[in-house]
Amino acid sequence: RYDWKKNKIEKTGILRLDSIPANAAIFVNGALQRKTTPASLFRLLPGDYDTRLEKTGYLPWQKTLEIKTNETTFASGITLFSDSLPRLLFRGDITSAKINADGSTIAFLLKKNDWTELGVYRRTQGVRLLARFGQNKYSNISLTLSPGGDYLLFRGNIDKKNDELLLYPLSKNTEAAALRPALAQNATISRWSGDNSLIIVTDDGVFAIDPPTAVVSPLVAAPKIMDATDYGGTIYLLRRRGTNTVTLEQTDG
Repeated sequence: RYDWKKNKIEKTGILRLDSIPANAAIFVNGALQRKTTPASLFRLLPGDYDTRLEKTGYLPWQKTLEIKTNETTFASGITLFSDSLPRLLFRGDITSAKINADGSTIAFLLKKNDWTELGVYRRTQGVRLLARFGQNKYSNISLTLSPGGDYLLFRGNIDKKNDELLLYPLSKNTEAAALRPALAQNATISRWSGDNSLIIVTDDGVFAIDPPTAVVSPLVAAPKIMDATDYGGTIYLLRRRGTNTVTLEQTDG
């Protein structure tokens, strides 16, 4: 192309633009282009170009990009951020938090004076206090939410020897169910199998817990189980067999 500023013919370059989300309007030196992202702009004379991306509902992106002769300038992975400000839902000294699979529920531990509070935020219910206890009552606290966010499993060590397992239903205002102490002491892994079953792996075998009733049912009686899951009524096990062998086994639940 003929460069009128330099009064000579110049070989051109290419500008490649990609953005997340796509379909952003492209402005080059203030001129709106016909294409939206992702797009390649051809036959650009070498030099600096003021490049701007705009999309409704997002903050604009702007940068000066250099075009070189016989080269492609890539501006890839441009992220456009939402122009809406975050809304404060809760404030406090949160020491631990857990989010469920679809992001609808957040369980958290809140330090408040001499107390620790167990709370939950659900999009349909807002923030709710579940329990309050002395800061020194539990150690090694862990929180596990069911995938749909309807149940919370609380596990805490009371005196460095005894664990407590509490099952909280979150869809209604009912008290937590304490799972039997023998199960809590021997539990090595807790895993949700959908919203309808909680799998507990112990030194003695695998147990299923029905969340609405907190009824415990033995599934498999076997030692050295490393992990287990329930898929459509079939129990899959990882078991240690000897020093260097691990087997994958299945059995009907």
